[in-house]
Amino acid sequence: MKTEVLGDQVAAGVSFSTYERSALLDYAERVRGAGAHVFDRHDTVPALVTFRHPISLETFPELMERAGASVVSFRIRTVEPDGRRGTLGGAPEPDGTVLDVEHVATFTERQEQSKGGPLKVLGVIDAEVLVDRAAFDRLTSNVDDVFLVDIMRAVVYDHLPDTAKDRVPMRDVRLEPLYWHLEDNGLTTS
Repeated sequence: MKTEVLGDQVAAGVSFSTYERSALLDYAERVRGAGAHVFDRHDTVPALVTFRHPISLETFPELMERAGASVVSFRIRTVEPDGRRGTLGGAPEPDGTVLDVEHVATFTERQEQSKGGPLKVLGVIDAEVLVDRAAFDRLTSNVDDVFLVDIMRAVVYDHLPDTAKDRVPMRDVRLEPLYWHLEDNGLTTS
């Protein structure tokens, strides 16, 4: 956990000194263990759900609805025409549609025209969500699809001095997206 005060600005978040496999697995275990304490203090918290593999665009909204998680944003894994990894960000539509597949297809077509080749869309790799205890438990128990439901924002927020809590909302506590690091360490599944 790291907190910096710059004048009247406060920045808080979780930082890693290494992204080695063991550090990622240790962090995930610490986060999973924090659930009981977090939900003793908060009814609902922001979380970063990191998946074990890309979740299809069609399945993702159903998965979130079954869990009871409210989606704020999501990131989709893409593969560029030259083979490089890419990420496409998105958020629910104003009408409440969690992920508009047609919108992604339109964007993909434009990208393919500008890049001169096919852009592969593999699926959703992580999502910013709001969860209560039940949604956290449902997502955490989905070990086939979910690597981590990261609720460390609440832990960091709870450790801030009261004067800092007024200046940094819990949702603004920074968490590092982990999916690329999971890929690099062989922690993702097909």
